[in-house]
Amino acid sequence: MYLMERTNNHIDTRPSYPMNGPNPILVLLRYGWVVLSALILLNCSTSKTAIGHYQQEKLNDVAYGTSPRNVMDVYLPANRTDKTPFVILIHGCAWVKAGKEYVRDIQDTLLNHGIAVASINHRYANQTDIHYPQMLADVNQAMTYCHTHAAEWHTRPDGFVLMGASSGGHLALLTAYTTPRNIRAVVDFSGPTNFTDTTLLNYADKVGLMEVVQMMTGKPYVKGTLPDPAFAQASPVTQVKPIPVLIVHEVFVTIGRKIAVW
Repeated sequence: MYLMERTNNHIDTRPSYPMNGPNPILVLLRYGWVVLSALILLNCSTSKTAIGHYQQEKLNDVAYGTSPRNVMDVYLPANRTDKTPFVILIHGCAWVKAGKEYVRDIQDTLLNHGIAVASINHRYANQTDIHYPQMLADVNQAMTYCHTHAAEWHTRPDGFVLMGASSGGHLALLTAYTTPRNIRAVVDFSGPTNFTDTTLLNYADKVGLMEVVQMMTGKPYVKGTLPDPAFAQASPVTQVKPIPVLIVHEVFVTIGRKIAVW
């Protein structure tokens, strides 16, 4: 059961009560139709009129920056034009693990439906010098690279859709709300949105995720105290702009030996 609300351009399908969910990537793989439905709902479906004359291309490990982590796989559909939707896809795994291979099936699904996709790696959060501003800078740098190569690739130069799962959903939202670029829409699968919520922070501490949250924000959190202002600055909910957003969460409930899916 989902609580669905629409407020202006914002569609939220969060569960109506807190509960642990499954790995968001498994959600994506098992419900790939949601990805395409999201783009259609946000008016980002492929053009029915304009057709280009270019072949499908797959450009792997394209370096968009100077860090070894600044690489992306760029998949370009056949018959694309400068109006074809272009998704910047951001992997999840708590800002500190995994990579673009983690969402390869999603990238393939989008490509097969005529959507251009750049699936990016970003620098991992750490305890010293890589926190959310540096990861946002990576996403922005990837978009700049796609912009500057638009004529070469025969793709749109701007108006990207940001899509991510888990921590990637968080980065997609936060980038969309803070970048000067024109973002067409955001699709967030199970990404956290409010790090000022001490209930969420205490739960993160309970399940062993506080260390990565502190690496992402760059600041410590002490239970029973107010979070550092960096926790608010890293929260998409405090940065909201009028951009179409679809947030999707899934909840599993075990009943005896059966699993119910909400």
